[in-house]
Amino acid sequence: MRQTIAAAFVAAALVAAVTVLIGSAEGAEGSTSEVKENGARVTAQRGTTEALLAEATEWVKTQIDALYAGGTELRTGRRSYLDLHFDEANSFRIKADTQVRVDKVLETSEDESGRIVRLVELEVVDGEVNARLGRLPDDVRVSVTSPSAVAGASGTDFTVVFHRLQQEMLVKVVDHTVVVGARDRADKQVTVAALQQVEVRPWQDGKLTATGRAVLSEKELGKEFIAQFRQEPGELKVTSVGTAPAPDDVANADQRRSEAQAAADDAARSALADLVFQLAIDESTTVADVLTKNKALAVKVYELISAAPVLDTTFADDDTCTVVVQADLAALAEVLGRKLAATLRAVREVGEAEYLNTFGAKALDVTRTAAEADGKRRLRNKLGGSIVARGRTLQDEFNRHADVRDTVLGVVENAVVEEAHCFSDGSVALLMSCMLTKVVQNHPELVGTLYLSSPEPVVLHDFMDYRFMREHLAAVREGGGQTQGALAKAIVKMLGLEDQMDPNATDQDYASFLASMGAFPFGGWRVGSVATEEDLAVILVKVLGLLPEVDDPNNPDDYLALLRERGLGLGSVRNILGNSGGTNPLAPVVGGTPLSGLYQENVSTVRGF
Repeated sequence: MRQTIAAAFVAAALVAAVTVLIGSAEGAEGSTSEVKENGARVTAQRGTTEALLAEATEWVKTQIDALYAGGTELRTGRRSYLDLHFDEANSFRIKADTQVRVDKVLETSEDESGRIVRLVELEVVDGEVNARLGRLPDDVRVSVTSPSAVAGASGTDFTVVFHRLQQEMLVKVVDHTVVVGARDRADKQVTVAALQQVEVRPWQDGKLTATGRAVLSEKELGKEFIAQFRQEPGELKVTSVGTAPAPDDVANADQRRSEAQAAADDAARSALADLVFQLAIDESTTVADVLTKNKALAVKVYELISAAPVLDTTFADDDTCTVVVQADLAALAEVLGRKLAATLRAVREVGEAEYLNTFGAKALDVTRTAAEADGKRRLRNKLGGSIVARGRTLQDEFNRHADVRDTVLGVVENAVVEEAHCFSDGSVALLMSCMLTKVVQNHPELVGTLYLSSPEPVVLHDFMDYRFMREHLAAVREGGGQTQGALAKAIVKMLGLEDQMDPNATDQDYASFLASMGAFPFGGWRVGSVATEEDLAVILVKVLGLLPEVDDPNNPDDYLALLRERGLGLGSVRNILGNSGGTNPLAPVVGGTPLSGLYQENVSTVRGF
């Protein structure tokens, strides 16, 4: 079900262009011989990453620290990515199989009020781009363009994720708010809050999807029938499975299995997210309904899914990996602060035959009928929630005009079931869809050419997205994020070298101290940028003298993999970054691992610097 539902969240070449205006930024760093003074700097890359310079005819391989100015096109291949910084705190990740064009980098312009501003513009030609932006001054306007909409973000420390495949576009917001406006009409806008998403697609030949879900009904099936299936709270779990093939372009057996396992784990957690979001709190409310209204709870639920334990990992003869993960529903209920009253049993997907054998034909018929009604209700709400102008939805017109009401109800009534799924707790989920063409045919002046949804909870169907955004999610929870400058200070402390720093040392002083010893993340220290797991991995590998063992020094994933192989979990390191006790809090993390000897050897070298 995840694969098909996720297909609803895609973005591709539409007729109009989408622009994401994302606040403001600081000045970029210096130039290279190939580009102008202002350019976007490559700070990390993996796999096949190429550039086509302005007026050039041949693509060339990108280089770390290269600056690419306006007119440059960049593209990534399969299982590849490219990180671009336009200043120390703000960056874009160009994901696999993506092509973009750098249009402007800090070019001076005049806005509508006559104010002088600097423009950063990145056009998505095809594929997917994550924007990871930090602290931004007021005079810079950042835009990411691709077909269909304009999105403008306010504040700092937020991430916007774009998916652009085939004929749809999705905007996901991690922190602060973004105003998204469809390009067919200047006044068709909606404000998207943190951990929400919106979709843009053409009305013509467009398709809307929603998942209807229903649980066993006490009213229809009787209290005694329901009671026989109820389990104790401690037995309530939700289990999901993810499977991924080994990459066919990797020869090393260990690497093939490692990459297949990582992908399978992501798939399992994505499937788990699907299940958790659909869980019934009562007969009319799902977890997703609650998370729509509560950002803080959404953060906690994502973290619960991310931390769910792995029950089983298996490999087939061709190295295809299958991972099984499980979340505790008691823990979920605690996070939500309410009982999952309608969830009777442990939840996993089952076949129709097993469902019938457990609950019987009447239960399936009654529950499926209720799920179909719920699916149509959600489709009607989703269609009614489409934005026709700022502050106005199709539902407003539905309430005023009988012809609009007839169109909406007719479209929803013709909805079809694309997939049906049964679950071990007696619930049924139906993926339903309806075509949108009739809406624009009947009311072209009202709805325009582009469908713009109302905000929904962000669904991280690809848990690589979650890993990429984890720092920002933590910032939402704690009310602030850890910058690279704070990370530099923490690592100096972890090494027991704080006594060598001036009492009034700044974050930049700590970063410069580490850089002088060869310890710095990709692209150098950017003290105002939010620190990532990759930053920590790169720095620790260098501090521990393991750099010669990294397979590809330009690939941050290889740093992470090397530390995992050596038995050092970054989670435990992150937990002590703010530890104020002791002179060397890194020691107990490294101690007892194969890194212990390396650590002692290299720290003594560092201390003698």
